[in-house]
Amino acid sequence: MNKAAWVFATLWLWSLSLAALATPLQIGPDIAYTVVADPHGRYDLDSARQRLLAPASVPQRQVFARDYTTAAYWLRSVLPRSAFHGSALWMEIKPSFVDDVQLFYRPLGSDGPWQHRTTGDNARMPRSDLDYRFPVFVIPALPADASGYEIIFRVANRGPLLLRPTLWQPAAFVSDAARSSAWQAFYFGLAFFSTLAAVTLGLVFKSRLFWSVAALAGPYLLLACLEGYAAWLVPQAGRWLQDMLTAALTLLLYPCLLWAPVEALDIRHRRPRLYRLFGITCGLFALLLIFSIGTDFYPNAIRIQTVVFAATSLALFWAAIHILRNERPDLSTVLLSLGPFAMLAVSFLGMLSLREIVPYRLTLYTVWQYVLMANMLLVMVVALIQVRKQRQQALASQRLEADLRIEREARFRQRQFLGMVAHEFRTPMAVISACLANLNAQTDDRAALRKRHERIARATERLVQLTDTCLADARLAADRLLVDRRDVSLTALMTSAASLVDVSDRHSWRLSFAGIDIDEAAPVNDRAFVDDALLRIAISNVVDNAVKYTAGGRIQGDVSRANGHWRIAIADNGHGIAAQAVATLFERFSRMPQPEHTVRGFGLGLHVSRQIARAHGGELALERNTPQGCLFVFTLPIVDSSRTHDALG
Repeated sequence: MNKAAWVFATLWLWSLSLAALATPLQIGPDIAYTVVADPHGRYDLDSARQRLLAPASVPQRQVFARDYTTAAYWLRSVLPRSAFHGSALWMEIKPSFVDDVQLFYRPLGSDGPWQHRTTGDNARMPRSDLDYRFPVFVIPALPADASGYEIIFRVANRGPLLLRPTLWQPAAFVSDAARSSAWQAFYFGLAFFSTLAAVTLGLVFKSRLFWSVAALAGPYLLLACLEGYAAWLVPQAGRWLQDMLTAALTLLLYPCLLWAPVEALDIRHRRPRLYRLFGITCGLFALLLIFSIGTDFYPNAIRIQTVVFAATSLALFWAAIHILRNERPDLSTVLLSLGPFAMLAVSFLGMLSLREIVPYRLTLYTVWQYVLMANMLLVMVVALIQVRKQRQQALASQRLEADLRIEREARFRQRQFLGMVAHEFRTPMAVISACLANLNAQTDDRAALRKRHERIARATERLVQLTDTCLADARLAADRLLVDRRDVSLTALMTSAASLVDVSDRHSWRLSFAGIDIDEAAPVNDRAFVDDALLRIAISNVVDNAVKYTAGGRIQGDVSRANGHWRIAIADNGHGIAAQAVATLFERFSRMPQPEHTVRGFGLGLHVSRQIARAHGGELALERNTPQGCLFVFTLPIVDSSRTHDALG
């Protein structure tokens, strides 16, 4: 251990020994006093002393405290010689918020003049013999012929009346003041950085929870005023500022403490009525009552505040217990919710002690300070846990967003690939179709060869249909789809679409208009304004599905008008669609289960057909699904021919 450490340890042990040898004396718990009320403030020192010396005056042994009152009080006590130890005593006057404190003292039994000292928020003369945050008066050593000092106090205050004079040996006072200042420097430093962190987190995360944590700075500021720092650090305006802050922060104490559990439990959404009640209570009773500061109504404002916020606290506590019991939130929420209530309980007991409902105990004030610090530490730990959770959620959201971006890019590339494949397919298929046309144009009596040519042509048309479907799906998945409408015959379009389908010898295709069979000549009134290229793909896909999933029989197509719409129906006599497959029937790449895997395709047909119908402002639906067959129906609006095209975004 180096020399500096030895010196520090020696000084520390010396200060502890001084504190142990000279325990301070308090007027009340250690030295009795008598008290008399001065309701109208008319007593002078002599008249007050006579009443204090009256036989009816009963010595008091507790800290002097009175409820909010406009009366002045006189107290008399005697400092015995045994309290001095042959030297002067330093009298520390607490608390700091008393408006007027006058001290008179002289040797006991003397008829000489009284020594007079004045302190308090309204004092005009120097308020202390020492430069300290609490008033400190030097009581000189007793004359040799005196057995003690007779002391008389006159105290008056607009708020609660509390007086705690403490007598110190000078060395013990210096030691205690050093320790107390060091502890409170740490205490308020912790409060400052905790509040700064809460404000920063509130700005970053825009969270009501962190702002409610920052509001806990209010009780700390009140504590700083009660400890006399405002008047000590700002000598010119400190006493007035300290008086105003103490009165205002006393009114705001309950809202500052209640806000944290309100936000932690999300009362705003879980109990909206209670949340509104809390807001009204804070606005009406806390903010409006601040205007009572400095008036005679202030004591009544404090009483109203105590009653109203006591009821509000009980309502919030009951809601907190109900929420915690039924919804079982995490431990951090439980601690953040219940911590401020412990602070409220201690604060409420302190208020009751100032109103003489329960005896005043200095222990309550000490516990209040420690509970406040513990609550702030707890809140900051919980807030940091919340920050960590929010950070994890943000990282999870970023990962999800990255995955979605990758998925979108993959789908875009898939559409590009399908478009490329479709384009590459169309060129050789166009060559095959042209060659077949040339071969069929030649005179050839060989029927077998012609039959093979027809099969090649149907296969080619089938490839063209599949390619067109892929291209249509790519167009439909793009950002904008242009529907190029033309005036066409729907029955002719139906016939053209059905010709693209490879119909086996087991199937037959029949077309009707409004239920009446027609030949190749289209009726006069079947003209519609549609995109014939897209609609041909949509109809051929539905017809192709009917052929693929029907063992044999007739595929019936019908065109009709009803209720201002075109109705295009395609029916088959297959075995129907399984119930579990109906829900996903129109989804992309969805196929009906086939145990033998004999049906070819990609699961795009019905999806593309519905999207084309919707691009026209219509719909494709499965209207009938029975073991005797299915019925698919296109419903398309009848569009005026003056419209040349639509854009679907």
